[in-house]
Amino acid sequence: MKSRVIETQKNFSKSVLNALITVAIASSLSACASSDKKSESKKEAVAPIAAKKAPDAGSSIEAKEIAAEEQATFVTEIQFPKTKVELSTDDKAKLKKIYEQAKVRGQVADIKSVAWADSEYPSVHTKKLSKAQISLAQHRNNSIESYFKSLNEATGSKFSGYNMAERPDAVSALLGTANARIKKSLEVAGIPNTDTSIKNPSKASKAIVMIILKD
Repeated sequence: MKSRVIETQKNFSKSVLNALITVAIASSLSACASSDKKSESKKEAVAPIAAKKAPDAGSSIEAKEIAAEEQATFVTEIQFPKTKVELSTDDKAKLKKIYEQAKVRGQVADIKSVAWADSEYPSVHTKKLSKAQISLAQHRNNSIESYFKSLNEATGSKFSGYNMAERPDAVSALLGTANARIKKSLEVAGIPNTDTSIKNPSKASKAIVMIILKD
């Protein structure tokens, strides 16, 4: 009789232990499921925010610095093939993209283009590049202006082109014109010139394009 009681107690203990183990496992699985749901919930909350982030327009540090000084909403930088003035399909797509992004933010007031020839910005000793190089930079600005004018919405926007194949004259520098201000700011930002031994980062054959909104 005594052995049967002991056996019954053992069976009861085993049953209780198994029940406790089952409850513990169920609780653990429930906690994991809850954690997974929270994790998924966080992912869903973060995804829309990440999607709103504007894509990198491929701007250099110098371009971003001058854009900040000019209070430009968007800025990008394009590279022309040597001796060429036409915009590539990719360049047009890039310019259209930043223009459309700017329109979402407000009304476009001014589009500024800063174009280089196939040489660096002339130093204080060089003053300006050859007539051919000055013309090359000017035509690159013209191509950018023409493209924006081809966008119907941009026809009413002001366009300002700056030729980086020549330095501002003494009067412009003295009066602090936009041309003199922008070129000085780019020099301070670290662009190389024709006398710089290390041409890095090179700006030859490039153009910085900025979009400024109305206040």
